[in-house]
Amino acid sequence: MRPKTDGLTKKQKLVLDYIKKFQAENKYPPSVRQICSAIDLNSPATVHVHINHLVEKGFLKRSDSGNRAIEILVDNEYEDKKLEIKKLPLVDPNKDDDITLAIEESRELFTIPTSLIKEKGEYFAYLINDNSMNQKGIYQNDVAILKKNNKANNNDIVLVEYNNIINLKEYCKDKEGLTLKDDIESITTKDNEINIIGKVVGLYRNYNQK
Repeated sequence: MRPKTDGLTKKQKLVLDYIKKFQAENKYPPSVRQICSAIDLNSPATVHVHINHLVEKGFLKRSDSGNRAIEILVDNEYEDKKLEIKKLPLVDPNKDDDITLAIEESRELFTIPTSLIKEKGEYFAYLINDNSMNQKGIYQNDVAILKKNNKANNNDIVLVEYNNIINLKEYCKDKEGLTLKDDIESITTKDNEINIIGKVVGLYRNYNQK
């Protein structure tokens, strides 16, 4: 049975994703120090811990052929093979004044494997232009994949319009009401005062970008 990434921690997913991408681009696996630098981990020892967990869970295999001896045991969506791809409109808030119009008419496209789209619907890519969601693992220059939706569940990360400003926020609802949160602020509001544009369902990161 193929292991599921649902059982991985966020750091383990980042390590596995980086190894997959590096392998696809270079035809050999990254070194421990390269992984450490790319994922911004504390030390090579920490990388070894994550790799050991990925080996135990069936995602990777170690071999005796050298210090880069890591074999990927699961499908690598970054490999150059006959994958069906989907081109999504790419919205750049630094350039696009009208976000909703850009979603419909963007000339810039972002390509992802169709296998990563789990549900039917309309999707778009959104370039992250600040660090206001770092605590949720979303960083400046990441590309978020969003599903167009005007509704959200508790703790969803959404692209939302409030007071004519559009930003990513965490949608938090309890008995006391609705709060939109990021690392900088918490806004108390109501559902009828906001416009949810889409919900984050995936994230892409360029590890080579500083």
